[in-house]
Amino acid sequence: MTQHPEPALPPNTVCEDGWQDDEGQPYRIFSGRDRRVPGVDGVIGTSAIQYSDGTIETSEDDGPHIWLGIAANEAITATQARQLAAQLIDTADEVDRWVSGEPDSRLNAARGSLWLALEKLSQLERDKARLALNCMACRVEAEDVRCPICRAEPGQPCADTDGEPRIAPHASRASVARGDE
Repeated sequence: MTQHPEPALPPNTVCEDGWQDDEGQPYRIFSGRDRRVPGVDGVIGTSAIQYSDGTIETSEDDGPHIWLGIAANEAITATQARQLAAQLIDTADEVDRWVSGEPDSRLNAARGSLWLALEKLSQLERDKARLALNCMACRVEAEDVRCPICRAEPGQPCADTDGEPRIAPHASRASVARGDE
């Protein structure tokens, strides 16, 4: 029998019970980290089924689940309700990433393709393209918002995807939008 490498679990998950077999289809059940809201008795948990080829079950019945283990009649404050809502949204996002894959890996692949395309340009064309690409998202942002690409504060230079400083720092999101830079 051919041995295959064991697929990696999604980040921040554990499998307590190991592999099981269902009609020749090996699978394991894994769980994400438990989340709690301070002062609320209970836990938010997650689980999903992963097959030996690394895929995650997505059916309505057996797909990833979020388990809300909080007492039905527990009274919570408005602050706790907001914290619970934020935890549920974070949990749902995490479960979605299990099925769709990490968005960072798709973004990194796109960056790699873009880098190869830029290498075919002259140095001047390349510099202009990098400047335009690095500021593109800034143009639609308000003046007091960080750069959504590299998280640079207004007035600080953006970094290229390779970590090198951008060609020119932006003074503000408004000046970039006006085309002053």
